Amino acid sequence: MIIVRNDLFGYADKDTPILSDWVAFENSPDKTYNTPAIWPLYVTGINVSYMNQMGGLEYYIQLANARGKMLWDCLKESNGFYKSKLTDPKYHSRINVIFRIKGGDTELEKTFIREAGKAGIIQIVGHTFNPGVRISMYNSMPIEGVGYLVDFMRRFQAKYSGNQARM
Repeated sequence: MIIVRNDLFGYADKDTPILSDWVAFENSPDKTYNTPAIWPLYVTGINVSYMNQMGGLEYYIQLANARGKMLWDCLKESNGFYKSKLTDPKYHSRINVIFRIKGGDTELEKTFIREAGKAGIIQIVGHTFNPGVRISMYNSMPIEGVGYLVDFMRRFQAKYSGNQARM
């Protein structure tokens, strides 16, 4: 249930969007402003409520830190098999991690992406400007998913780190 505080009408800041200034919206000539998109606002409200129940912003910051640490530690422990061009930890993203395999071995990267897909790890192809592999770990990614990815990466490294023939 949404409660509207009528005592706040008429006190909008100068930079308040027109659809959020209910007095300006109501007094507009010929009601030229369209109805705001309510469904995205409703879904956002549900999502924010859920996030608050989970522990709020601090919980999601801690979760992002834990996921990022797991993946960056895996890259570091690979002794260069997996390597990011972002070598300074202060630039390490907790959300999107880009890396190359064996110095940019494109055939091995294609094999990695293909085998990852078979394991249910999808949409990890790097960007045109940052080729290789791109792992995205947004808020909906459970920590177990990153653990699964790291296990896959370690098995892949063990399989392809030597001079074995590629599949």
